Amino acid sequence: MSRLRGYVANKNSQTGKYELPTDSMSIRVPVQNYETALTALRALGKVTSESQNGEDVTAQVADTEARLKVMKIEEQQYMALLRTTKHVADILSVKDRLGSVRADIESLDATRKTLRDQATYSTIDLTIAEPPKEPAPEVEVKHSWIGETWTGSVDALKGLGQTAGRLSIIALVFSPLWIPLGFLARWYVKR
Repeated sequence: MSRLRGYVANKNSQTGKYELPTDSMSIRVPVQNYETALTALRALGKVTSESQNGEDVTAQVADTEARLKVMKIEEQQYMALLRTTKHVADILSVKDRLGSVRADIESLDATRKTLRDQATYSTIDLTIAEPPKEPAPEVEVKHSWIGETWTGSVDALKGLGQTAGRLSIIALVFSPLWIPLGFLARWYVKR
């Protein structure tokens, strides 16, 4: 942004969907560099939201400058009045009013600077996400009959082991039923 004479007014980085970094930012750029800045920012990644503000505040700047001019004249008048005033009560009253006028002048001056900044700069609010990485292309693997036979045999052996394991668990769970029945049957046969 420095080459466009702009600046980042606000920035927030976070990890977005699918663990991709996302940046939300407010950028201030001179009005004449607005389109160039917008194009450069859009090239940084996938724009997920965008907002632009280039409010015309020229009339407000002129109004504030006129009010500031009037307040400065009023300040000079109070300064002249303060030099000629003799009574303490009058001096305190003029100083009080002079302090109030000076506070208003400072406030108007700060407002004028802010408005001038707004008049010469545009604001771009933007949220940019890093584009997702494309998955690697799948490589076609050629299988041989030996490899397929081996894989099939291993899978069958796994299936046999799982079946034997299930039957063992079932036999164990039902052992309180079949063990006494087995002893009873053996006793009956021997008798």
